[in-house]
Amino acid sequence: MKTHLRGIFMAAAGALFFAQQAMSAGFEKVIMWSGEYAGVAGAATSNVTGAQSLYFNPAGLARGAQGKSGEISLNFSPTFAKYEGPIVSAGNISESKRSFSPIFGAVGSYRLSDDLGLGFGAFVSGGTKAIYENVDFGAAFPGLKPEVKSDLNVVEFSAGVGYELLPGLALGLSWRAVMVSASLSSAAIAPVPGGATMLTAVQLNDLSKTKWNGFRLGAQYLPESKLWGLGANWRTPVQFTAEGTGEAQAEIGGLGVTGRADAAPVSATNTFPSQVTIGGFYDVAPDLLRFIAEFAWTEYSVNQRLEVSGSLPLAGFVGPFAALNGVSVTRSIDQNWSNQINMRFGTEFRGVEDVVLRAGYAYTSKVTPEANARATFSSPGAAYTLTVGAGTQFADAWDLDGAVEYSAASGDVTTEQALTGEYSTHAYTAHVGVGFHF
Repeated sequence: MKTHLRGIFMAAAGALFFAQQAMSAGFEKVIMWSGEYAGVAGAATSNVTGAQSLYFNPAGLARGAQGKSGEISLNFSPTFAKYEGPIVSAGNISESKRSFSPIFGAVGSYRLSDDLGLGFGAFVSGGTKAIYENVDFGAAFPGLKPEVKSDLNVVEFSAGVGYELLPGLALGLSWRAVMVSASLSSAAIAPVPGGATMLTAVQLNDLSKTKWNGFRLGAQYLPESKLWGLGANWRTPVQFTAEGTGEAQAEIGGLGVTGRADAAPVSATNTFPSQVTIGGFYDVAPDLLRFIAEFAWTEYSVNQRLEVSGSLPLAGFVGPFAALNGVSVTRSIDQNWSNQINMRFGTEFRGVEDVVLRAGYAYTSKVTPEANARATFSSPGAAYTLTVGAGTQFADAWDLDGAVEYSAASGDVTTEQALTGEYSTHAYTAHVGVGFHF
Protein backbone atom coordinates (compact mmCIF):
# COMPACT_ATOMS: atom_id res chain seq x y z
CA MET A 1 0.00 0.00 0.00
CA LYS A 2 2.71 2.49 0.95
CA THR A 3 4.63 1.73 -2.23
CA HIS A 4 1.54 2.71 -4.23
CA LEU A 5 1.03 5.84 -2.16
CA ARG A 6 4.67 6.82 -2.52
CA GLY A 7 4.32 6.85 -6.31
CA ILE A 8 1.22 9.05 -6.09
CA PHE A 9 2.88 11.64 -3.89
CA MET A 10 6.11 11.64 -5.84
CA ALA A 11 4.09 12.77 -8.83
CA ALA A 12 2.40 15.48 -6.79
CA ALA A 13 5.68 16.70 -5.33
CA GLY A 14 7.14 17.03 -8.81
CA ALA A 15 5.40 20.36 -9.29
CA LEU A 16 7.55 21.89 -6.58
CA PHE A 17 10.88 20.63 -7.75
CA PHE A 18 10.36 21.61 -11.36
CA ALA A 19 10.28 25.14 -9.98
CA GLN A 20 13.88 24.60 -8.96
CA GLN A 21 14.73 24.60 -12.67
CA ALA A 22 14.49 28.36 -12.47
CA MET A 23 17.98 28.27 -10.98
CA SER A 24 19.20 27.87 -14.54
CA ALA A 25 16.95 28.02 -17.59
CA GLY A 26 14.22 30.19 -16.07
CA PHE A 27 16.54 32.24 -14.00
CA GLU A 28 19.31 33.96 -15.95
CA LYS A 29 18.06 37.21 -17.50
CA VAL A 30 19.53 38.19 -20.84
CA ILE A 31 20.51 41.54 -19.21
CA MET A 32 21.28 41.39 -15.51
CA TRP A 33 22.57 44.89 -14.76
CA SER A 34 24.58 47.91 -16.06
CA GLY A 35 23.28 51.41 -16.65
CA GLU A 36 25.65 51.70 -19.61
CA TYR A 37 25.57 48.35 -21.44
CA ALA A 38 21.89 47.58 -20.79
CA GLY A 39 21.15 50.32 -23.31
CA VAL A 40 22.68 48.13 -26.06
CA ALA A 41 20.91 44.97 -24.81
CA GLY A 42 23.96 43.82 -22.85
CA ALA A 43 26.17 43.50 -25.95
CA ALA A 44 29.46 44.31 -24.22
CA THR A 45 31.95 41.47 -24.79
CA SER A 46 33.84 43.27 -27.57
CA ASN A 47 33.64 46.87 -26.32
CA VAL A 48 33.60 46.83 -22.51
CA THR A 49 36.46 48.56 -20.67
CA GLY A 50 37.23 49.35 -17.06
CA ALA A 51 35.46 48.04 -13.96
CA GLN A 52 32.40 46.44 -15.62
CA SER A 53 34.76 44.17 -17.56
CA LEU A 54 34.89 41.98 -14.46
CA TYR A 55 31.40 40.71 -15.38
CA PHE A 56 31.20 41.12 -19.16
CA ASN A 57 34.78 40.25 -20.25
CA PRO A 58 37.83 40.44 -17.95
CA ALA A 59 40.09 41.27 -20.92
CA GLY A 60 38.64 44.79 -20.79
CA LEU A 61 40.37 45.36 -17.44
CA ALA A 62 43.54 46.02 -19.44
CA ARG A 63 41.87 49.07 -21.00
CA GLY A 64 40.81 51.67 -18.48
CA ALA A 65 37.75 53.70 -19.37
CA GLN A 66 38.50 57.28 -20.46
CA GLY A 67 42.22 56.63 -20.18
CA LYS A 68 42.11 56.90 -16.37
CA SER A 69 43.93 54.58 -13.98
CA GLY A 70 41.02 53.62 -11.76
CA GLU A 71 37.24 53.37 -11.80
CA ILE A 72 34.38 52.63 -9.42
CA SER A 73 31.08 51.63 -11.03
CA LEU A 74 27.84 51.30 -9.05
CA ASN A 75 24.78 49.92 -10.83
CA PHE A 76 21.22 49.27 -9.74
CA SER A 77 18.67 47.46 -11.92
CA PRO A 78 15.30 47.11 -10.13
CA THR A 79 13.25 44.51 -12.00
CA PHE A 80 9.49 44.06 -11.87
CA ALA A 81 8.26 40.73 -13.26
CA LYS A 82 4.91 39.02 -13.64
CA TYR A 83 4.28 35.36 -14.44
CA GLU A 84 1.14 33.69 -15.75
CA GLY A 85 0.26 30.05 -16.27
CA PRO A 86 -1.92 27.16 -15.08
CA ILE A 87 -1.33 25.94 -11.53
CA VAL A 88 -4.65 24.47 -10.34
CA SER A 89 -5.87 22.80 -13.54
CA ALA A 90 -5.38 22.76 -17.31
CA GLY A 91 -6.45 25.99 -18.98
CA ASN A 92 -7.06 27.73 -15.64
CA ILE A 93 -4.54 30.59 -15.81
CA SER A 94 -3.21 32.06 -12.57
CA GLU A 95 -1.40 35.39 -12.30
CA SER A 96 1.50 36.02 -9.95
CA LYS A 97 1.85 39.27 -8.10
CA ARG A 98 4.27 41.68 -9.77
CA SER A 99 7.50 40.95 -7.94
CA PHE A 100 10.43 43.27 -7.24
CA SER A 101 14.04 42.11 -7.57
CA PRO A 102 16.84 44.53 -6.49
CA ILE A 103 19.52 43.48 -8.98
CA PHE A 104 22.87 45.25 -8.52
CA GLY A 105 26.48 45.40 -9.62
CA ALA A 106 29.27 47.10 -7.63
CA VAL A 107 32.69 46.80 -9.27
CA GLY A 108 36.04 48.59 -9.33
CA SER A 109 39.21 48.47 -11.38
CA TYR A 110 42.75 49.83 -11.30
CA ARG A 111 45.43 49.83 -13.98
CA LEU A 112 48.87 49.03 -12.62
CA SER A 113 50.43 49.96 -15.97
CA ASP A 114 49.43 50.70 -19.56
CA ASP A 115 49.17 46.94 -20.17
CA LEU A 116 47.92 45.53 -16.86
CA GLY A 117 44.69 46.10 -14.94
CA LEU A 118 42.97 44.56 -11.92
CA GLY A 119 39.27 44.32 -11.03
CA PHE A 120 37.17 43.44 -8.00
CA GLY A 121 33.53 43.56 -6.95
CA ALA A 122 30.19 41.85 -6.38
CA PHE A 123 27.12 41.51 -8.57
CA VAL A 124 23.95 39.56 -9.23
CA SER A 125 24.41 37.05 -12.05
CA GLY A 126 21.01 35.33 -11.94
CA GLY A 127 17.65 35.15 -10.23
CA THR A 128 13.89 34.91 -10.54
CA LYS A 129 10.96 35.81 -8.33
CA ALA A 130 7.54 34.36 -9.16
CA ILE A 131 5.07 34.43 -6.28
CA TYR A 132 1.43 33.27 -6.41
CA GLU A 133 -0.28 34.03 -3.10
CA ASN A 134 -3.26 32.18 -1.56
CA VAL A 135 -3.84 29.85 -4.50
CA ASP A 136 -7.41 28.53 -4.41
CA PHE A 137 -7.75 24.85 -5.33
CA GLY A 138 -11.53 24.91 -5.01
CA ALA A 139 -14.27 24.39 -2.45
CA ALA A 140 -13.05 20.87 -1.67
CA PHE A 141 -9.98 22.35 0.04
CA PRO A 142 -11.21 25.22 2.23
CA GLY A 143 -8.45 24.99 4.80
CA LEU A 144 -5.34 25.09 2.61
CA LYS A 145 -4.66 28.13 0.39
CA PRO A 146 -0.96 27.67 -0.30
CA GLU A 147 1.63 30.05 -1.64
CA VAL A 148 3.32 28.86 -4.84
CA LYS A 149 6.65 30.51 -5.59
CA SER A 150 10.21 30.47 -6.86
CA ASP A 151 12.39 33.03 -5.10
CA LEU A 152 15.95 32.45 -6.33
CA ASN A 153 19.18 34.45 -6.35
CA VAL A 154 22.75 34.02 -7.52
CA VAL A 155 25.29 36.59 -6.29
CA GLU A 156 28.96 36.48 -7.22
CA PHE A 157 32.07 37.95 -5.63
CA SER A 158 34.84 38.28 -8.19
CA ALA A 159 38.41 39.42 -8.74
CA GLY A 160 40.21 39.53 -12.06
CA VAL A 161 43.14 40.67 -14.14
CA GLY A 162 43.47 41.91 -17.72
CA TYR A 163 46.73 42.10 -19.68
CA GLU A 164 47.51 43.46 -23.16
CA LEU A 165 49.68 40.65 -24.47
CA LEU A 166 50.31 42.20 -27.90
CA PRO A 167 49.38 45.58 -29.36
CA GLY A 168 45.60 45.44 -29.71
CA LEU A 169 45.23 41.96 -28.15
CA ALA A 170 44.17 41.76 -24.49
CA LEU A 171 43.51 38.67 -22.39
CA GLY A 172 41.69 38.47 -19.08
CA LEU A 173 40.93 36.04 -16.25
CA SER A 174 38.58 36.41 -13.29
CA TRP A 175 37.79 34.21 -10.29
CA ARG A 176 34.18 33.87 -9.13
CA ALA A 177 32.74 32.90 -5.74
CA VAL A 178 29.14 31.92 -6.54
CA MET A 179 26.47 32.20 -3.82
CA VAL A 180 23.16 30.44 -4.54
CA SER A 181 20.08 30.96 -2.34
CA ALA A 182 16.44 29.99 -2.81
CA SER A 183 13.06 29.59 -1.18
CA LEU A 184 10.58 27.49 -3.16
CA SER A 185 7.04 26.27 -2.65
CA SER A 186 4.39 24.53 -4.71
CA ALA A 187 1.19 22.54 -4.43
CA ALA A 188 -0.57 19.74 -6.32
CA ILE A 189 -3.63 17.50 -6.08
CA ALA A 190 -3.26 13.72 -6.26
CA PRO A 191 -5.70 10.80 -5.82
CA VAL A 192 -5.53 8.62 -2.72
CA PRO A 193 -7.05 5.17 -2.08
CA GLY A 194 -10.77 5.17 -1.42
CA GLY A 195 -11.65 7.57 -4.23
CA ALA A 196 -10.59 10.72 -2.39
CA THR A 197 -8.11 13.38 -3.46
CA MET A 198 -5.48 15.19 -1.43
CA LEU A 199 -3.89 18.61 -1.83
CA THR A 200 -0.23 18.67 -0.78
CA ALA A 201 1.69 21.93 -0.32
CA VAL A 202 5.47 21.66 -0.03
CA GLN A 203 7.95 24.36 0.95
CA LEU A 204 11.74 24.34 0.65
CA ASN A 205 13.17 27.10 2.81
CA ASP A 206 16.55 28.82 3.01
CA LEU A 207 18.33 26.68 0.41
CA SER A 208 21.87 28.00 0.07
CA LYS A 209 25.35 27.12 -1.11
CA THR A 210 28.59 28.97 -1.89
CA LYS A 211 31.03 27.60 -4.45
CA TRP A 212 34.54 28.95 -4.86
CA ASN A 213 35.59 27.39 -8.15
CA GLY A 214 34.11 29.65 -10.84
CA PHE A 215 36.19 31.47 -13.48
CA ARG A 216 35.84 33.68 -16.55
CA LEU A 217 38.36 33.79 -19.37
CA GLY A 218 38.19 36.54 -21.99
CA ALA A 219 39.93 38.11 -24.97
CA GLN A 220 39.56 41.34 -26.93
CA TYR A 221 41.14 42.56 -30.13
CA LEU A 222 41.23 46.24 -31.11
CA PRO A 223 43.19 47.23 -34.24
CA GLU A 224 45.23 50.40 -34.45
CA SER A 225 42.43 52.26 -36.23
CA LYS A 226 40.05 51.45 -33.33
CA LEU A 227 37.14 51.55 -35.78
CA TRP A 228 36.15 47.98 -34.98
CA GLY A 229 36.81 45.32 -32.39
CA LEU A 230 36.20 41.71 -31.45
CA GLY A 231 35.69 39.97 -28.11
CA ALA A 232 35.15 36.52 -26.64
CA ASN A 233 34.31 35.36 -23.12
CA TRP A 234 34.01 31.92 -21.49
CA ARG A 235 32.27 31.31 -18.15
CA THR A 236 33.06 27.99 -16.49
CA PRO A 237 30.25 25.83 -15.04
CA VAL A 238 29.63 25.67 -11.29
CA GLN A 239 27.87 22.64 -9.83
CA PHE A 240 26.19 23.17 -6.47
CA THR A 241 24.16 21.33 -3.85
CA ALA A 242 21.99 23.86 -2.04
CA GLU A 243 21.01 22.79 1.48
CA GLY A 244 18.06 23.96 3.56
CA THR A 245 14.90 22.72 5.28
CA GLY A 246 11.61 21.47 3.92
CA GLU A 247 8.11 21.06 5.29
CA ALA A 248 4.67 20.16 3.94
CA GLN A 249 0.93 20.39 4.63
CA ALA A 250 -1.87 18.23 3.25
CA GLU A 251 -5.68 18.22 3.18
CA ILE A 252 -8.10 15.47 2.09
CA GLY A 253 -10.66 16.93 -0.30
CA GLY A 254 -14.13 17.54 1.15
CA LEU A 255 -13.37 15.85 4.49
CA GLY A 256 -11.26 18.39 6.36
CA VAL A 257 -8.71 15.70 7.28
CA THR A 258 -5.21 17.15 7.41
CA GLY A 259 -1.62 15.95 7.66
CA ARG A 260 1.81 17.47 7.73
CA ALA A 261 5.52 16.88 7.33
CA ASP A 262 7.57 18.75 9.91
CA ALA A 263 10.73 20.65 9.03
CA ALA A 264 13.59 18.40 7.95
CA PRO A 265 16.90 18.84 6.10
CA VAL A 266 16.69 18.78 2.29
CA SER A 267 19.04 19.59 -0.59
CA ALA A 268 18.90 20.11 -4.35
CA THR A 269 21.79 19.60 -6.79
CA ASN A 270 22.06 21.44 -10.09
CA THR A 271 24.59 23.30 -12.27
CA PHE A 272 25.01 26.98 -13.12
CA PRO A 273 26.19 26.17 -16.65
CA SER A 274 29.12 27.18 -18.82
CA GLN A 275 28.65 30.00 -21.32
CA VAL A 276 30.57 31.14 -24.40
CA THR A 277 30.04 34.64 -25.81
CA ILE A 278 31.54 36.18 -28.95
CA GLY A 279 30.86 39.62 -30.35
CA GLY A 280 32.08 42.57 -32.33
CA PHE A 281 31.49 46.26 -32.96
CA TYR A 282 31.97 48.55 -35.94
CA ASP A 283 32.07 52.35 -36.03
CA VAL A 284 30.22 53.49 -39.13
CA ALA A 285 31.38 57.02 -38.40
CA PRO A 286 34.16 57.65 -35.83
CA ASP A 287 32.80 59.11 -32.59
CA LEU A 288 29.32 59.25 -34.08
CA LEU A 289 27.62 55.91 -34.78
CA ARG A 290 28.52 52.41 -33.58
CA PHE A 291 26.84 49.05 -34.24
CA ILE A 292 27.36 46.10 -31.87
CA ALA A 293 26.42 42.43 -32.28
CA GLU A 294 26.89 39.47 -29.95
CA PHE A 295 26.16 35.74 -29.81
CA ALA A 296 26.04 33.72 -26.58
CA TRP A 297 25.72 29.95 -26.14
CA THR A 298 24.86 28.55 -22.70
CA GLU A 299 25.16 24.82 -21.98
CA TYR A 300 21.85 24.24 -20.24
CA SER A 301 21.75 20.70 -21.63
CA VAL A 302 24.08 19.73 -18.75
CA ASN A 303 20.99 19.96 -16.53
CA GLN A 304 19.13 16.81 -17.51
CA ARG A 305 18.12 15.87 -13.97
CA LEU A 306 17.57 17.71 -10.70
CA GLU A 307 18.81 15.57 -7.83
CA VAL A 308 16.80 16.09 -4.63
CA SER A 309 17.89 14.58 -1.33
CA GLY A 310 16.03 14.44 1.96
CA SER A 311 12.75 13.06 3.19
CA LEU A 312 9.51 14.83 4.12
CA PRO A 313 7.26 12.03 5.49
CA LEU A 314 3.63 12.95 6.10
CA ALA A 315 2.17 12.44 9.58
CA GLY A 316 -0.98 13.15 11.58
CA PHE A 317 -3.55 11.21 9.51
CA VAL A 318 -6.06 9.08 11.42
CA GLY A 319 -8.78 6.55 10.62
CA PRO A 320 -8.97 5.28 7.03
CA PHE A 321 -6.16 7.63 5.98
CA ALA A 322 -3.59 6.41 8.50
CA ALA A 323 -1.80 4.58 5.68
CA LEU A 324 -0.71 7.97 4.35
CA ASN A 325 1.57 8.47 7.37
CA GLY A 326 5.24 7.99 6.52
CA VAL A 327 4.86 8.70 2.79
CA SER A 328 7.53 11.17 1.65
CA VAL A 329 6.78 14.04 -0.80
CA THR A 330 10.27 14.54 -2.23
CA ARG A 331 11.89 13.07 -5.33
CA SER A 332 14.46 13.78 -8.05
CA ILE A 333 13.17 15.21 -11.33
CA ASP A 334 14.08 14.78 -14.99
CA GLN A 335 14.72 18.18 -16.63
CA ASN A 336 15.67 17.56 -20.28
CA TRP A 337 16.79 21.13 -21.03
CA SER A 338 18.17 22.32 -24.34
CA ASN A 339 21.15 24.62 -24.79
CA GLN A 340 20.31 28.32 -24.89
CA ILE A 341 21.18 30.84 -27.58
CA ASN A 342 21.17 34.61 -27.05
CA MET A 343 21.60 37.11 -29.88
CA ARG A 344 22.10 40.74 -28.93
CA PHE A 345 22.19 43.80 -31.18
CA GLY A 346 22.89 47.37 -30.11
CA THR A 347 23.69 50.80 -31.44
CA GLU A 348 25.23 53.96 -29.97
CA PHE A 349 24.76 57.47 -31.37
CA ARG A 350 27.01 60.33 -30.27
CA GLY A 351 25.59 63.14 -32.40
CA VAL A 352 24.17 64.98 -29.39
CA GLU A 353 26.69 67.07 -27.43
CA ASP A 354 27.82 65.39 -24.19
CA VAL A 355 25.20 62.64 -24.53
CA VAL A 356 25.35 59.07 -25.84
CA LEU A 357 22.05 57.61 -27.06
CA ARG A 358 21.62 53.82 -27.08
CA ALA A 359 19.15 51.20 -28.25
CA GLY A 360 19.18 47.40 -28.33
CA TYR A 361 17.34 44.17 -29.05
CA ALA A 362 17.96 40.64 -27.76
CA TYR A 363 16.56 37.24 -28.69
CA THR A 364 16.60 34.23 -26.34
CA SER A 365 15.88 30.72 -27.59
CA LYS A 366 13.52 28.24 -25.95
CA VAL A 367 15.22 26.07 -23.32
CA THR A 368 12.50 24.37 -21.28
CA PRO A 369 10.48 21.63 -23.04
CA GLU A 370 6.69 21.86 -22.97
CA ALA A 371 6.57 18.72 -20.85
CA ASN A 372 8.45 20.57 -18.09
CA ALA A 373 6.43 23.80 -18.19
CA ARG A 374 5.61 25.33 -14.80
CA ALA A 375 4.05 28.68 -13.94
CA THR A 376 6.85 29.53 -11.51
CA PHE A 377 9.64 30.07 -14.02
CA SER A 378 10.27 31.33 -17.54
CA SER A 379 7.80 30.33 -20.20
CA PRO A 380 8.46 27.35 -22.52
CA GLY A 381 9.07 29.54 -25.55
CA ALA A 382 11.43 32.05 -27.12
CA ALA A 383 11.82 35.49 -25.56
CA TYR A 384 12.69 38.96 -26.76
CA THR A 385 14.05 42.06 -25.03
CA LEU A 386 13.93 45.73 -26.08
CA THR A 387 16.07 48.48 -24.52
CA VAL A 388 16.70 52.20 -24.88
CA GLY A 389 19.17 54.26 -22.88
CA ALA A 390 21.45 57.26 -22.63
CA GLY A 391 24.61 58.34 -20.86
CA THR A 392 26.59 61.47 -20.11
CA GLN A 393 29.83 62.55 -18.48
CA PHE A 394 29.94 65.40 -15.98
CA ALA A 395 32.47 67.07 -13.72
CA ASP A 396 35.25 65.45 -15.80
CA ALA A 397 35.43 62.32 -13.64
CA TRP A 398 31.81 61.18 -13.35
CA ASP A 399 29.54 59.15 -15.64
CA LEU A 400 25.78 58.78 -15.37
CA ASP A 401 24.06 56.11 -17.49
CA GLY A 402 20.54 54.80 -17.61
CA ALA A 403 18.31 52.49 -19.63
CA VAL A 404 14.86 50.95 -19.57
CA GLU A 405 14.12 47.36 -20.60
CA TYR A 406 11.08 45.32 -21.50
CA SER A 407 11.28 41.52 -21.79
CA ALA A 408 8.58 39.03 -22.69
CA ALA A 409 8.26 35.31 -23.35
CA SER A 410 5.32 33.02 -23.94
CA GLY A 411 4.55 29.44 -24.88
CA ASP A 412 1.35 27.50 -25.47
CA VAL A 413 1.53 24.01 -23.95
CA THR A 414 -0.64 21.28 -25.48
CA THR A 415 1.08 18.12 -24.26
CA GLU A 416 -0.68 16.09 -21.55
CA GLN A 417 2.62 15.72 -19.67
CA ALA A 418 2.15 19.24 -18.26
CA LEU A 419 -0.85 21.41 -17.45
CA THR A 420 -2.07 22.69 -20.81
CA GLY A 421 -2.51 26.39 -21.46
CA GLU A 422 -0.50 29.51 -22.18
CA TYR A 423 2.52 30.33 -20.02
CA SER A 424 3.88 33.89 -20.19
CA THR A 425 6.42 36.11 -18.50
CA HIS A 426 6.69 39.90 -18.66
CA ALA A 427 9.39 41.99 -16.98
CA TYR A 428 10.24 45.69 -16.78
CA THR A 429 13.65 46.89 -15.62
CA ALA A 430 15.16 50.32 -14.99
CA HIS A 431 18.97 50.29 -15.18
CA VAL A 432 20.97 53.09 -13.52
CA GLY A 433 24.75 53.32 -13.29
CA VAL A 434 27.17 55.85 -11.79
CA GLY A 435 30.89 55.69 -12.55
CA PHE A 436 33.78 57.61 -10.97
CA HIS A 437 37.17 57.72 -12.69
CA PHE A 438 40.43 58.61 -11.00
